[in-house]
Amino acid sequence: AQLTSCAADIGPQLANEMLQAPGTLPEDSELFLKKSAALMSTGALGVDICFGEAAFSAGHLVVQWMAPGTRASRRARELDRGRCLCPLTSETLGNSKVVAALDTCARLRAGADSFESLCCQHATYSERREELQRCFFQVARAASVYVVAPRLAKAEEAGLPPLDLGGSAGWAAQMYANRFSPIGEESVAMCRLFLFENPDKEDPSHRFDPATAYRWSYWQPPTPRNGQFEGRWVLFGTELPPLQRHATTAWKAELKPPEPEGLYAVLAPKQLPWSSSRHEEAVADVYAPRPKGERPKQGKGKGGKGLSKGEGKVNGRGRGRGDGDCKEKDDQVDV
Repeated sequence: AQLTSCAADIGPQLANEMLQAPGTLPEDSELFLKKSAALMSTGALGVDICFGEAAFSAGHLVVQWMAPGTRASRRARELDRGRCLCPLTSETLGNSKVVAALDTCARLRAGADSFESLCCQHATYSERREELQRCFFQVARAASVYVVAPRLAKAEEAGLPPLDLGGSAGWAAQMYANRFSPIGEESVAMCRLFLFENPDKEDPSHRFDPATAYRWSYWQPPTPRNGQFEGRWVLFGTELPPLQRHATTAWKAELKPPEPEGLYAVLAPKQLPWSSSRHEEAVADVYAPRPKGERPKQGKGKGGKGLSKGEGKVNGRGRGRGDGDCKEKDDQVDV
């Protein structure tokens, strides 16, 4: 059957595709609806909807995943007349691949045997179940992930590795990072996890370092070449040793991440932006027009089990602008 022209029409097919083959979704997939790129988001107020509006203005396909227990915000309903909203069923959210991804995150981030055991120990995780399950559909087959969030001054969870992002954004980033070696089976050369560090100076729970605040970093997983036992954040523009230089990762020498191509996700805190937030800067960086020749070609890479793997390999664990005011109030529950 011929696909129609909006995200809502292909939501079920796209959700099913997230649960199928591992690795990134091929850029020639008909599910892109002939768009150059597709954003996986939640349409939540604040940073998320700002990215959604900017992506839509850029001509990208925008998918706003909705869990059964969430309602769309007004701005999400208004974007493309609500045709970006893609509901996820309880059955889809409970798929075994989603369970496996949450289990791996629970072990790495909280030192728990499984996500279920973590829910038994802390009721707050049970209350967040649908929200965390939805994270899987944002990052399971994304080629790149853009995070606009603060890093934490103190571990939010007992086993928090160096990927020190909190809340659901932290879990989603972790699921993405877990796709790559040594935890998952995808090549680390394909890992494109980007962070715009956006702290609130007045919030003691946020890490504030003038050297990295309001700047872009990328996540570097551990490899035999870089001699790391754990992943780490590296500022864009940091000079790389000769053995770590490669044509497909030339973007690391820039001061901001490459523009979105293919399937990509944006992650941010649920809270509305604070007064010192510079998220609009981040949105402008991502969607700024690039001069010709500034688009390094992505490698194809080989997919693997990614999100479903990772038990026991904790030595290599990773954590892993639209128009209008992003801080406005809404008449509906935030999604």
